[in-house]
Parts: sequence; structure tokens; C-alpha cells
Amino acid sequence: MRCPECGGTFEAYPDEQQFDYCPLCGFEEPPEPELKTYTPERGKVVVVASIPNCYFCEQMGQVKPGPYDFATRFGPWANGCEYHWQLLCAGAPTLGTGKAQLWITKDQVASGH
Repeated sequence: MRCPECGGTFEAYPDEQQFDYCPLCGFEEPPEPELKTYTPERGKVVVVASIPNCYFCEQMGQVKPGPYDFATRFGPWANGCEYHWQLLCAGAPTLGTGKAQLWITKDQVASGH
């Protein structure tokens, strides 16, 4: 993987720390977070083929998953990241029919479901 700072190639720390680093500039890349798993629940947690990007992050030139499909305080529904869901949802940020759903992919379904 290439360093976003200088274009060097990331290396793993010899003692297997959590971060990869660039030996040229010292930039550290945090590891990918572990994939959270969820139990599907009708009207709250829904399994979909893919997670769209957060509409609001895209408007600011950022690419971030938007797993929350929610009614905004502006009226229309939107897909958003957790930050934008909590900030811009209509009412309290709760999951449920007519409020919001959390979209997950098959690999996020908790084992046994």
C-alpha cells in the first residue's frame, strides 16, 4: 500500500504493532477496524448487497460508507454515516420503521443468523 503523504510503500512494524508505517516519512496508517457483526431485525437492521456512500460526506468531497438509511430533519431520506445520522436525523437517532434502518452486508451478519 502506498503512503498518502509521500508515495512510499508501507511496511509492518517488526514487533507486529497495530500500525503500518512509511519508512520514508514516518507516516503511520491505523489498521482497518474489525468488521462489526449484527443480527438482522425487521425494520431496523437490513441485509443489502452493498453499502452506499454517505451522501453528506460526498457533498464535502469525502468517501465514507453510509450504512444508515434515515429520515432527515429536512424531510427527504438519505444514506449517511453514523455521525451524519446522529446529527441530521428527524427526531432521536433510533432505528425502526419510519425512522431509520441500518444496512449491513452478508459478511456483517452475526454467526448463527
